[in-house]
Amino acid sequence: MWPMNRLANPLWLLLGLALIGLGPTAHGYPEPLSGTAINSFPGSEYTSVANEKLRIDVRNPGIVQTINPGTGTTAPSIVGYSNYRGGRAVISTVMGDPYTTVDDDLVITDGASYSTWAGVEVTDLPTAATPDPDPRYYEAESTMQPVNNPNQDIFTQYPQAVGDEVRFGWQIREGYPTLTTVLADNVTNANAGLAGNTTPSQVLVSQTYRLVDDKVRVEVLVQNVSTLTLNVGGHVYIAPNLGPQAGATDTYHVDGILDPVDHEALYPDPSGTGLRTLPRSYRVFDNEASPGVVLGGIWDGGDVRTAALTAGPPTQAMLVDRNLVSGSWFTYTPLAGGFIGAKMGVLMRWAPALLAPNQARRYITYFGLGGADGNYDPPYALTVQAPFSLGLSTGDDPTTPTTEAADHSYRTPNPFAVRATVYNSSDRSLSGIALALALPPGLSLAVSGDSLSKTMPLVPPRTAQTVTWQVRANSAVAPGAREFSVSSSGAGIVSKVIDRSIGIPALPQLEFPSLARRLDMISIPYDFANRDIQHVLGALGTIGVTGGGNAAVARYNPAARAYAFFPESFLTSIYPGESYWLFNGSLNTLTLPADRQVLSPNQNVAVTLNTGWNQIGCPFTTPVRLFDCFVVGADGVSRRFLDAVGAGQIRPVIYEYIPNDLNPTAQGTYSFAGDEQTYLNPWRGYWIRAVEPVTMLFVASSQLGPYARGGRGPLELGDGWEFPLTADSAVLGKRPVWLGLDSLAADGYDSRDVEAPPTLRAEGDLRLSVVRADWGREAGAYMRDIQSGVRQRSVWRVAADCDRPNEDITLRWNLRTVPADVQLTLVDLETGAQRHLRTTSAFTFNTGANPRTRMFEVVATRGGGGGVSIPFMAATETRGRGVSIGFALTAPASVDVVIESPTGRRIKVAANGMAAVAGQNTVAWDGLDEAGRPVPAGLYRCRVLVATDDGQRAIAERLVRLGR
Repeated sequence: MWPMNRLANPLWLLLGLALIGLGPTAHGYPEPLSGTAINSFPGSEYTSVANEKLRIDVRNPGIVQTINPGTGTTAPSIVGYSNYRGGRAVISTVMGDPYTTVDDDLVITDGASYSTWAGVEVTDLPTAATPDPDPRYYEAESTMQPVNNPNQDIFTQYPQAVGDEVRFGWQIREGYPTLTTVLADNVTNANAGLAGNTTPSQVLVSQTYRLVDDKVRVEVLVQNVSTLTLNVGGHVYIAPNLGPQAGATDTYHVDGILDPVDHEALYPDPSGTGLRTLPRSYRVFDNEASPGVVLGGIWDGGDVRTAALTAGPPTQAMLVDRNLVSGSWFTYTPLAGGFIGAKMGVLMRWAPALLAPNQARRYITYFGLGGADGNYDPPYALTVQAPFSLGLSTGDDPTTPTTEAADHSYRTPNPFAVRATVYNSSDRSLSGIALALALPPGLSLAVSGDSLSKTMPLVPPRTAQTVTWQVRANSAVAPGAREFSVSSSGAGIVSKVIDRSIGIPALPQLEFPSLARRLDMISIPYDFANRDIQHVLGALGTIGVTGGGNAAVARYNPAARAYAFFPESFLTSIYPGESYWLFNGSLNTLTLPADRQVLSPNQNVAVTLNTGWNQIGCPFTTPVRLFDCFVVGADGVSRRFLDAVGAGQIRPVIYEYIPNDLNPTAQGTYSFAGDEQTYLNPWRGYWIRAVEPVTMLFVASSQLGPYARGGRGPLELGDGWEFPLTADSAVLGKRPVWLGLDSLAADGYDSRDVEAPPTLRAEGDLRLSVVRADWGREAGAYMRDIQSGVRQRSVWRVAADCDRPNEDITLRWNLRTVPADVQLTLVDLETGAQRHLRTTSAFTFNTGANPRTRMFEVVATRGGGGGVSIPFMAATETRGRGVSIGFALTAPASVDVVIESPTGRRIKVAANGMAAVAGQNTVAWDGLDEAGRPVPAGLYRCRVLVATDDGQRAIAERLVRLGR
């Protein structure tokens, strides 16, 4: 038993840790606690806990005989003993995922060596005698600092099963020895080991493996029990085992990035080409097309950040080859391009940090089944499970009363089950938990009388309850990712919301529900034995732009920088992964011919992209995530999409055409996206711009799932802002651009700037773009321009084009996201008219009888800062219908005082280039306009515009009412 002074530490007792060593028995072996011997480890014992989904087995400490098996007539003999690695764990399934039986009763971490374990790194602070102390690495029993003599009392508490967890404790003493040997006669070498060692403990460690529904919460709690401050770090290693379906094409889904299992990876990526921040979670599938085993873990968020004494998320997380990392767990760095063989592992590392005497720190991570999405924060876990994607079947649909033809395609399973599970991880019962399912358009409850709301009257401690909804995807729902959610609420508990996506595959029919859809950019999510356009689109009638065709097909040729129309030589066939402009004059439903073929999600689809603008589409019946794609350059190197963006090979944005539902005869507009949750949906067409000739490889994202919803990507702003400026026509619809500032952005082109794609020029079209003529090879028209924001004054030149004569065009804006100290002004360069965007919301102009490009400037000016500013301004009516305008400056400056109507029409310049002093200044307005006429009674805007010789600017304005 430990001396009493080792147990008297109040913090350690407060944490509820049993630190009484059970001690070895007389024969030098630990007393068996529970479990059954495993044949492959003679005499070994383990401690276990299980729920209906998972089981944890934790090895008890001990020693194992080293046996010489003998040869010929030589009998086997005991030649020594080695440590048994007590405290290491193996995680297995019981029932596993309720959607499949493949993972039932399956070991999901490497069981051969119990390769789920944790370690601690300790480094003394520098001293004059030891200015650069070496770090020391420890595990309960490991090959790094093996302690293989049971008399060494390394364990302070042997593994014990308590409720839904296995817990144990061990210690780190000063001056741990190097490898010691236990001889065949069980007599320990007197000159080595800790037998009789009286050195004090430095660190006490408590490890816990807790079942939380479909995950295991791994916790390592360390406490400094020495009298000196130490640098203490930690790590956790888990070796996922995907079972019989595992293969070389398996992939990790790490937040929004798909990583092949066959190479090592480090997060955050220090090279800057991959994920620059630690991902929140990861999943791995044994088979993307038909998953039998789905595993996953949590690195960041919730409990990892909020638990008492937590160290937060790991400093680094990495996917590694166990054979490469073995022996250097604390110092290993994944090899660039290093391949993972048969032994893959997930290694998490928390960098050393100062730990004062009596202080404690927790390292927390989660691992287990990955089929559900959930929130595991105490006191309860809420998980939601459903198919990642529906599939397609051919023939008679058994869920309908009619008998369909042999080539009929339908979605399956449909209806499908949505399961919500509440696991009570607390020690008290939870009552009256209300669960609510929210479905998007196209999804509905399949059972008559079922309710979107369900209640769990009582969930006892350490138990789980599940509710189920049967949901049907309606036949008319468009293919793509559809998001639904389940929320939980109740008295005395924190409400939670879990979002989940399901992939809706494309049926071989495309309807055109309105006249606006006559012109659309589409792709065909099937392949054909006969790819001829007339054959594939034959259901629409005759295809051609001449001769009375029912429909016309066009595709952009980036080499010619022009459109080609069927049957020109550039455009004769339909290929997977390409998109096309389709004009369906008759609005007939497009039903694909019988030789259609669904492409296997295990098959990557290659599409050649030429320099410039290319039309692409989803080649599969389920959506493709943009960041899952790969790009092969002229150098023959295959890069992940984001890596290819970083290499300057391709732009990070795709554009989807949105038909004009307000006016079927007018051109539509585009939406753009480029983040973790950007998908290419079946049947839709998209623009993408290649900077050089490349081949784009589409990888089927058949398992959509809720990997991440952070929306991160190259378009993401840092500390900046943006706002939309929209051109609006009652006849032609709306065309937006986005303007903004960000400290991470460049004044020239960078990934946050979004170019405007080519359009099908139509009579009466309306276009709005930011013109960047000063960007060299990147010069052109842009839909989004984010400038650096380091200057006091920023300017955007905006072009509005409309071919329709005498059309009223209104520019509108919304400044909700713009900081209050930024003043924005719109200047019409043709007329000189100005609008101050903070006090007006629109500006209207007419295209006139001969429409031409109308140019505008948007000027952003920062107020305040370390230079000139206007801390005070007032405008007061005086006798005789005059106005006194007073203002204070923080520095001398040149000042203009302008009087305007509330809509921004200039009335009079009351001061022009006035030399104002630092401090109080006053300007008088006599109530007359520029022509010397008295202005009518009403509201007027007084604006003070300040400029210094070094380019600083400031603006202030006030409204004043003139009486009669």
